[in-house]
Amino acid sequence: MKFALPDVQEEDIAAVTQVLRSGRLTEGPQVEAFEQEFAAFMGGDCYAIAVSSCWAALHLSWLALGIGPGDEVICPALTHVATAHAITMTGATPVFVDCDLQTGTVTAELIETRLTGRTRGICVMDYVGNPCDAVPILCMAEAHGLFVVEDAATACGAVYSGKPIGWGAHCAAFSFYPAKHITTGEGGMFVTRHQWLADKVRKMRAFGITKKPHYDVSLLGANYRMSEMQAALGRGQLRRFPQALAQRRQNWRTLANRLILMHRPDVQVIASTHAWKHTAAHAAYCVVMQLVGRIAGRRDIVREHLKNAGIETSVYYPRSMPDLTCYRAPQYDDWSAYRHTREIVTTSLALPCYQQLTESDMGYIADQVEEGLR
Repeated sequence: MKFALPDVQEEDIAAVTQVLRSGRLTEGPQVEAFEQEFAAFMGGDCYAIAVSSCWAALHLSWLALGIGPGDEVICPALTHVATAHAITMTGATPVFVDCDLQTGTVTAELIETRLTGRTRGICVMDYVGNPCDAVPILCMAEAHGLFVVEDAATACGAVYSGKPIGWGAHCAAFSFYPAKHITTGEGGMFVTRHQWLADKVRKMRAFGITKKPHYDVSLLGANYRMSEMQAALGRGQLRRFPQALAQRRQNWRTLANRLILMHRPDVQVIASTHAWKHTAAHAAYCVVMQLVGRIAGRRDIVREHLKNAGIETSVYYPRSMPDLTCYRAPQYDDWSAYRHTREIVTTSLALPCYQQLTESDMGYIADQVEEGLR
């Protein structure tokens, strides 16, 4: 079985075909409707702007916030490279911070150790759909006058403090890559509660052009637009998403419980474990199993066994940000500064739980994990 499988149905194909036949392939009613429907999905008290990728949403976030050369932005060491690239491409410097070992997310305490006089922003990332403990981070950011951007690429549908993920940040970015909960092929969504940011990003995603009352270019921008075909596909995905998310969460619980019931202290499941978990819900992007203790170095052996059993897996993420050639620097050589991140990237394995899988599939994955561990 695949690690992820896009849920493209006949109604999606028909919707995309209808757009192709309409002759209106960009900047049309499908994108506008998708934005309105996603904003409603997020609770309604926000602005949603469809863009070409999650990276585009992140990049536009920092640009719109005025981040640039000379500025520093706190960035998770455990994340996709897009998170850091979006900061770097503004001319600012990402400053990496370690994660909590149990959740894979950053904390206010860890972030505070990285603050300097040049810090202007904080990027938080909801690791494989696990919401980070955002309230202490938001309070700290407000006290220091810092912007907060939430990388929610794998967290569509997650809930924190009883509200959709990203509600407290200045901006949040969602991914519609084929492996994600909702797909538009490629694509993403910029979400904010601030009208001034929404107005700015709408211009910046299309070269900074304004057409009313007359044609003008008032600021620098890029071509980060989403096409009408992508939006039509996304709208169908979004309509089915509540049922899909419920099935993913059920699959997640089934597999995670099986792993926990092995009663092996050397096998752990990375998930939100804070006191606020009763008002939070993860997005069930995948189940991340971590091997610890005497079997910590045998992750790849288990992964090979699962591959031979027909089960595709992944690693989130293969290397820590400070260990990538692009971001290598002497200050990142201290292992202890990123100990948790480096433990997770070398000992964890992501297992599938997408909605097309059944309870029987979850049982098969758990059986094969157990056999691989033996």
